[in-house]
Amino acid sequence: MAKPSLPRMLRQQPTTPEVRFWLLTYSLRQQGWHFRKQAPMGRYVVDFVCHRARLIVEIDGVSHYTDQGIAHDAARTAFLVGEGYRVLRSPTSM
Repeated sequence: MAKPSLPRMLRQQPTTPEVRFWLLTYSLRQQGWHFRKQAPMGRYVVDFVCHRARLIVEIDGVSHYTDQGIAHDAARTAFLVGEGYRVLRSPTSM
């Protein structure tokens, strides 16, 4: 049996803040604003993306606030902005 992909595993095990954000997008999704969860974008997997709005929403946990996490997020954001997306980062409680 094939190993599930990283995006699929992340979709199957969302964090509480990711579940809350998904519920908040319900009315937008009902109006035709399609959001994808844990979507591959280049070599990265973004938490949420709305291609129509060219918007990526990242729900950042505590690991994003280390020196290594900050550097990784800067490179990731630069790539995504270079692809024409706006990146909105939402911190979870630390």
